Amino acid sequence: MKRFANIFGKHVNKKKGGFIRRAGALLCALCLAAAIPVMAMADTMVDPDRTDGSITLQLSYTNAKGVKKSMSGGSIGIFTVAGVKSEDGNQLYDISTGKFADQAMVRDIPGMSESKLNSKNSSIASVLAKKASEDDADQVVSIQNGSVSFKELRPGLYLVMQIEDSKDDVAINPFLISVPYDGAFQISALPKAGVKVPDKPETPPPHKPPKTPPERRIPRTGQLWWPVAVGLSAGAVLIVAGILMRKKNQSTAA
Repeated sequence: MKRFANIFGKHVNKKKGGFIRRAGALLCALCLAAAIPVMAMADTMVDPDRTDGSITLQLSYTNAKGVKKSMSGGSIGIFTVAGVKSEDGNQLYDISTGKFADQAMVRDIPGMSESKLNSKNSSIASVLAKKASEDDADQVVSIQNGSVSFKELRPGLYLVMQIEDSKDDVAINPFLISVPYDGAFQISALPKAGVKVPDKPETPPPHKPPKTPPERRIPRTGQLWWPVAVGLSAGAVLIVAGILMRKKNQSTAA
């Protein structure tokens, strides 16, 4: 039986008998919206070599007109954050088998309680998503009719993140989810999707006309420099002309 891991709530749809109880749990799963909770491995003994785990995401969003629509197009990727290992009679997350063993915040995961790991779900997932590359994904699956499924998963902790936005430019926030969840290896989750706001283009700085170099003026008088140059040139011409005329008169007198 599939169990629902709801995004913002505690454990959902626990099988404790009774139609009303099961129906109420399913209603909560459909109405609430928050970060996908994960299950701490220390409390659950599982076969680490099992490969029958699966995660199915039901993806929908509400558009600007308030109409609920299923996501179409785009793709979702899943990345192993930690596998499972036995230690002192308990099973813990083993980050050495994951894709992010070199990240400082991942090293604390094996010692975290379930509640603490749940509280840090979104923050850890957001950081890891920035480090993740599509080439390192365990699986990348295209969204079909608002649904995507990852199959043949081993027990462990996984990062789920958007690889390619849907046709309506819709994406989900990255989150962590464990296999098994609440004892179930076939898991359904309802992550909240939102319409992405396109980045605003950078506004170019206003055009400033080039500054005109100031005219050079003689100190104190305020006189422009160019008349001085003209006057000096004219004076030099007159001096040369005077010298030539004087030599000519001397030659005539002799």
